[in-house]
Amino acid sequence: MANGTGLTPDEGDAWLAFVVSAMQVTTRLDRALHADHDLSLDDYGILAVLSRSPDGAVRFSDIAHTLRMPKANVTYRFQRMARRGLVERRSCASDGRGAFVVLTREGAAVFAAAQTPHLERVRHMFVDPIEPDALPVLARQLGHVLTALDRDDA
Repeated sequence: MANGTGLTPDEGDAWLAFVVSAMQVTTRLDRALHADHDLSLDDYGILAVLSRSPDGAVRFSDIAHTLRMPKANVTYRFQRMARRGLVERRSCASDGRGAFVVLTREGAAVFAAAQTPHLERVRHMFVDPIEPDALPVLARQLGHVLTALDRDDA
């Protein structure tokens, strides 16, 4: 039975646990990335997307879609990272309006330096506390949340 919040006690407990843990984990990861590499968690996400591309180039809109981030945020982060020499802009030859974010050598080096300590923190804060058998279930359930959000945005 739903309480005054419109959620059952189990639903409310799950929601509160998700919100608090997500805020704590992302805040701590962001703080560590800033302190150690002068990167935000959003910067790291963009560098991670670029590093997975065979040529290190990804359209602004594809980065925004992959990270579920407003394109304006990608543009803002791009400008900050471009000033540091981590990324650059390349025009799309097949589409005069389109542009790619391109990972530079400096950007690849900063990402490589940040990746191992960042993933160690992810393991410590997020992966290790969860029972191994629950990880695929959690991933699937959060995937359902993302699918529903994407459907709502369509």
